Amino acid sequence: MEQTKRDTKAKSAAYSFVENVEFLTQSHSYHDNTAFGGQLFAWMDNAVTISVMKHSGVKAVTASVDSLFFLKPVTIGFIVNIQAQIIATFKSSCMVRSVVKAYPPKSDTQVLIAAGYFTMVAIGEDGKAQPLPPLEISSEQDRRLQSIAEELKAGRPAMREWLLGDLLVTG
Repeated sequence: MEQTKRDTKAKSAAYSFVENVEFLTQSHSYHDNTAFGGQLFAWMDNAVTISVMKHSGVKAVTASVDSLFFLKPVTIGFIVNIQAQIIATFKSSCMVRSVVKAYPPKSDTQVLIAAGYFTMVAIGEDGKAQPLPPLEISSEQDRRLQSIAEELKAGRPAMREWLLGDLLVTG
């Protein structure tokens, strides 16, 4: 994506909304014809990245997956709907929620199969983190989701130390 003048104007959460649709095939599944969790994750990560690029106008990279829940299996032949939307912006990072639903081709009834919260960082042409435009919070739902993002972010340093402490020791 070519970068022009950086946009600093606040944008609504709805502006960052992205919806991708995939068809689940054998190449996306285990021997029992259910989707690889890793495939669902890859589709979610792609939608999340596009959401941030849409909001910021620059590249974005995944910094962490703060939580990821696989709720129900989905089988070959289903249509998979992957949604992503920014729920909070910080300085150069943001929290994006991704929701995955699936349904058979002859139905419009979608079933929630996965959801996750991703921390993404906007990256400028110089390869360094870049400030993001602020997020307009205009509804009670926006405020609730922003609160979730802030709680996840606040708990991240302790969780990182607890999970990675012995791996991060330098000597």
